[in-house]
Amino acid sequence: MSDTSLTPNVTGNINLKKVKMFDHISQLPDCILSYILTKLSMKDLLKTSILSKRWCNLWALRRDLYFDIFNVFENNEEELLQKRNSKKFIEQFSQDCLKLTSLDYNGHDLANLNFNTPMLNNFHLAVSYSQHLIAFRLFATLPKLEILQLDIYSTVSTSLKITQRLEHLKQLNLILMRPFDFLQKLEFGLSGILTILQASPLLQKLSVMKDARDLEAFSHDEVKVIELRGCVGNWYEIEFAMNVMKYANKLERIVLTPYWRDDIDESLDWNFNPAWFQNGRQRIAEKLQNEEVVGREKLVLI
Repeated sequence: MSDTSLTPNVTGNINLKKVKMFDHISQLPDCILSYILTKLSMKDLLKTSILSKRWCNLWALRRDLYFDIFNVFENNEEELLQKRNSKKFIEQFSQDCLKLTSLDYNGHDLANLNFNTPMLNNFHLAVSYSQHLIAFRLFATLPKLEILQLDIYSTVSTSLKITQRLEHLKQLNLILMRPFDFLQKLEFGLSGILTILQASPLLQKLSVMKDARDLEAFSHDEVKVIELRGCVGNWYEIEFAMNVMKYANKLERIVLTPYWRDDIDESLDWNFNPAWFQNGRQRIAEKLQNEEVVGREKLVLI
């Protein structure tokens, strides 16, 4: 006699054809759906737009559409070129932009970038460290450039080399970054700050967002505000601040803070550990307390 317990009970199984399938995601409010879409690449957005008529209309809620290589193909430039056995198709960019006053450029091959922008006042540039000399040569050709944000990507300890003077530059935000998969901690020499100040005689505000090393005294006739982010109370940071307060003739404020930038995603900042930063501020205050500091009133701890 066969064992009936081993026989499947077909009549007891759920008939999937009769189960009503609900699209729970589409029941969410537009604001939440729009936020979800911001986390997808353009390639995935195209796929989701055909799921329902309602999803198609969500494109109108997007503030920004990025049609760059990563968002469209989910690859970086080099990977895409290797897969398709392709070559870069832009050999030279040459353009007259006579009325352009602000430019945000994130790309490669600065040597091939040739544009005439006599009115350019505000420039945001992201560049690898290997091209920073080309970048500063480019800056020197911009007669009206007063505000510069420079993001430098590097995998080596850096010290900027500037051979051209930036005659009209008044504000510089310098951010040094490293790839997420690069474990070695980058160090930015304070000599790099001196180089910037020497090359920028009219500079009034300098923000450096990276660890700093090495110490030298300096003087500057125009700088009014210096922000040194990433400070945790090391001796060379204190000495540098004291030199700045003593020798920068028109200095109004020097800001020392353990925080990096305050205008980016919190996940990239260190706000999740406020106690650690508080200790950094305390170390700075304690080390300056017993020192005879010229211009102490100009020091701001954040």
